[in-house]
Amino acid sequence: MEGLVWRWEWRDALTQSEEHELINLKELLLDANVNPNSVDRWRWSIGYAGLFSVKSCYNFLLQISLTETLQPMLLEAIKKLWKNDVPSK
Repeated sequence: MEGLVWRWEWRDALTQSEEHELINLKELLLDANVNPNSVDRWRWSIGYAGLFSVKSCYNFLLQISLTETLQPMLLEAIKKLWKNDVPSK
């Protein structure tokens, strides 16, 4: 057998919204390079060198807020994220 075969199984029938999300997921997976001979690993695709940082996540959320319409409360929370009295780790 050549190529990767995805097996989609659901306990319940998908809603129309979930069907739409599944179509989007399948489109994203078309270009996925999966190697069955390598070990899975986590990778933060937004950050430098695949490593997660709060700063990269914050910057990503700010970029999204410039291109997408966010709920006003969420947008306000993103803007205040760095302006708080929480001690650093």
